[in-house]
Amino acid sequence: MIKRSRFIAYAYTLKDEEDAEAKIAFLRKKHYDATHVCYAYISDSEGRRGRYSDDGEPSGTAGQPMFDALKKSGITCCLVAVVRYFGGILLGTGGLVRAYSSAVSEVLKSAEKITYTAKDFYTVAFPFSLYKKVQTGLARLGTVTQIEYGMDVTVRIATEIGFDFTKSLNDLCATQMDVLYEGEDYYLGGNK
Repeated sequence: MIKRSRFIAYAYTLKDEEDAEAKIAFLRKKHYDATHVCYAYISDSEGRRGRYSDDGEPSGTAGQPMFDALKKSGITCCLVAVVRYFGGILLGTGGLVRAYSSAVSEVLKSAEKITYTAKDFYTVAFPFSLYKKVQTGLARLGTVTQIEYGMDVTVRIATEIGFDFTKSLNDLCATQMDVLYEGEDYYLGGNK
């Protein structure tokens, strides 16, 4: 509480800008009776795409300070939002800037940090009879993220970007394997 106004801060991991807009809409619905739902987000891992909103607060007193605090933290793919319930006492522009930026700094300080690593993803299918033979080799080529067992074994694997996975797989046992390159994506996990 700051001079009877209540500030509630949120931080969310983002997939993209649509994800940010959906989370903002959720907060507006959840806090339908709030005076303001101000936000700032950085929607890409390079920190180049972002937006912010004062949501009716005086221009430059909420969204921009929140965005600056988010940028300063070095965190990307993140939405921060601060919900304000007005308490009847005006804070002035300096008070608003301090309230919103400190709310973001505090929520980011207490939030769990998640590191995503860019990887190339492949799906590999092969007869179950080969599983024992290729299991260890696949683990050396990348990180197995999913396995489905049936008549065939289907493995989803994350590898270093640019690693010649197909050639390495051919060296392992490719004549009886089907390989599908899924593309580059972010992986939550180690750096293998």
